[in-house]
Amino acid sequence: MDDKTIYIKEKENPPRIKEEYSTLTIKVRPHDPNVIMSEQVKRGASIKFAKPLVEKIEGPFDENDNIVEELEVGKTYIYKATKFKQSTFTPIKHIWFAEQLNDGEITDLEYKKEENPYLDEQGTVCFKYVVKECEKVRIYAYVAKPIKSVSIENPVLFDDDYIKAIRNGRIIYTCNSGWIDKTHAFTDTKRPEPYIGVKNLWSQILNETGTKSNSPNEEGFKVIYKQDSTVIQNTPIINKPLRAGKTKEYFVKTGLTLEEKKQVALAIFKEVSIEFEGFQSLGFIIGKGHSSFEPADLISNLISFYRIVNPELNEEKILKLSKELTIEESIEVYRKYPGTFTEEKYKNRKFHPKYFPNKHCNNPKFPKELQTIKDIKKGIKFRDWITLFDIHGGKPPITGSKS
Repeated sequence: MDDKTIYIKEKENPPRIKEEYSTLTIKVRPHDPNVIMSEQVKRGASIKFAKPLVEKIEGPFDENDNIVEELEVGKTYIYKATKFKQSTFTPIKHIWFAEQLNDGEITDLEYKKEENPYLDEQGTVCFKYVVKECEKVRIYAYVAKPIKSVSIENPVLFDDDYIKAIRNGRIIYTCNSGWIDKTHAFTDTKRPEPYIGVKNLWSQILNETGTKSNSPNEEGFKVIYKQDSTVIQNTPIINKPLRAGKTKEYFVKTGLTLEEKKQVALAIFKEVSIEFEGFQSLGFIIGKGHSSFEPADLISNLISFYRIVNPELNEEKILKLSKELTIEESIEVYRKYPGTFTEEKYKNRKFHPKYFPNKHCNNPKFPKELQTIKDIKKGIKFRDWITLFDIHGGKPPITGSKS
């Protein structure tokens, strides 16, 4: 006896149609064209097969398969469709994932066969999603139409200017040196002014190139050092940047040893750095007041100084000694301490790192290579430049000061 069973097999690559059912229509076509059939028989019989409608979506999961509450722009998270309505169809062949940014339009996400969505080792339907810039995002998983009850909404962490600086590699966190601003630490000024930058400070002291002092009691020369910042990038009329900062003049004794010159240079550098940061704290004069004494400021300045005075300490070596974290790890540390670069409690007024405890760093220790130069005070080896003594030899001028 012939087998009268009808076998129905799902297509390997069925059309992706958004519908709750897939309809199969069976029509009778007799061999004898003269057979008379009713209209109902001619129309055939239709069978509806329920599609595997999504009933539950879970996530978002991070790379360690942990559920997260807040998303970060640019990072990839995984969403999983974990429950489907009973069906004879294969879920992954019919599922759609969609996004909704800030309660806006629901938009389908790109489908890449066998790549996204995909099946994990447990056979769960998964989708990798890269977060876009927005305040919140809702992800849907569906077969016929997206519904709110089968979706997940999460807030997206805002990328402020500091996070953007971390992402582009300008600011990083290190285990041993804390926060470092690479712009301050590893780049040199290209401005032609003779008194800007550590290189110019060190050159003046190393080569004793400044104006000779006329002091009757000691031999020395003049050193000028300046730190400033741009207030207006392009000033009207003159079409040049407007800058404000601190400029100081010093008397430095001639004939110092190389190590003594390093000590004097460091002392001058530290004094001007502290005064400039204090000047920035005025806020209404230059930039924003909260930018002064950021945790990366003085340490980055110190690194810049050591890099110039001790050339063997290049960027690669310093970052290795400091134990640089990755961009994502640095962002994680930053987010753990809201207000890192603005709150008073995180200000750093010392040339020693302010540490921010985190799971990536254990027992931080400031590299000894950045502490080799001994601190000295004003007095014998250097002091403030005094016009009365250093220009006029201690005798007040009768006709006014000389230039």
